[in-house]
Amino acid sequence: MKSSSKIKSLAIFLISISLISGIITYVITGQKDEQKAVKLKPKPNTEYSSTFKETKEENIQKSQRDLAVDDIFDGISSIYLKNLSNPTNMVELRGKDRGFIVASFKSLEKANGSEEELAKEVFNLDSYDYEIDIIERNTKIKFYRNSGYILVQVKDNTHEVYKTNTTELDNFVSILQDAYIEAQMGKILYPVPERIYLNATDENIVYVMNERESEDFVAKFKILSIEHRQDYIGVPAVYPDYDITIKRENYEYRLHLLNEDIMIIDTPIVYLYCKYDKSIWDYVTTKLPVKNNADAGNLKYLLKSEMVTVKDMNGEYDLENGSYYNIEIPRAIIKSDFKMADEIPSDEKLRFNLKFLVDGEIKEVSVYNNYFIYGDKKYFSKNIGENVRSILAMP
Repeated sequence: MKSSSKIKSLAIFLISISLISGIITYVITGQKDEQKAVKLKPKPNTEYSSTFKETKEENIQKSQRDLAVDDIFDGISSIYLKNLSNPTNMVELRGKDRGFIVASFKSLEKANGSEEELAKEVFNLDSYDYEIDIIERNTKIKFYRNSGYILVQVKDNTHEVYKTNTTELDNFVSILQDAYIEAQMGKILYPVPERIYLNATDENIVYVMNERESEDFVAKFKILSIEHRQDYIGVPAVYPDYDITIKRENYEYRLHLLNEDIMIIDTPIVYLYCKYDKSIWDYVTTKLPVKNNADAGNLKYLLKSEMVTVKDMNGEYDLENGSYYNIEIPRAIIKSDFKMADEIPSDEKLRFNLKFLVDGEIKEVSVYNNYFIYGDKKYFSKNIGENVRSILAMP
């Protein structure tokens, strides 16, 4: 029994020793692992944190800027619109047009741009297509259709640049154009005048439309687009050079039909080159049909000229032309205050020799200082030589 008791005591002792050893080993190992975990913990990257913070702040600022430009119309009583072709004349946006334009502006997807990026694509900041003026906030918003840029300018010279999708901006500028044209033409056409005057200036013939005809004309009147004036410099008015005149109390509005497509709106409030609906041309030619039936002996015969060859006695304007001078030189001679003359004084100097091609034949005009010869007839016309020179000076 004693032997068995000793064996049990020895076993318990050995087990106790093992347990104590295991606990000590666990504690030591755990401390080492904990120390290793602390050592492996990454140090804070202050540079990364700073960059992230700055980027976050920039994004917040950009969001605030976008929000600000979209809210720029809030609380504003008046919004004005102007076009590059006529920058001195603004129209006020009102009613549905205003609401639609503001909503369309806000719907544009605008990304923040820079003045450097804008300068690479837009060399002249005044070459905008349309500009919205918010006078109450001393702010101008310029739209550059072809490049897709929007420039917000504040009076204190603060600039903000936004980049948009060019298709979206093109559609938006078309909305601005429709509103601008409608506002401008509203001033000219309304109230509908009792009389509208059609004039074939090459023939000096006038047709006066009555009130009902004027209403029909105004109902048909439609401008399709505003064009750049420089694109039509050197384009002559086709025969018979139609003018439409609307008389108001203190002034006149003149609509000059350059041809079947292009009209010049020439008024005290606006001067524009526009494409117009052909129904206007059809209406005018129906009311005032004119045909050039002049014979070869009549100066109006030269208005059918296909080509002119100019010999300048000073050698400055020697040229051949079939797109402008062949029409505008005869037109200027016909509109000059000329009269028949018996002789040409000996002190008169020959200034130009003009040869016009009409129906396959050459018709010649000799131009002096104050006289000219066509066919076998002599005419006096004061300063006709300088008048012809001034036309040739046109590009």
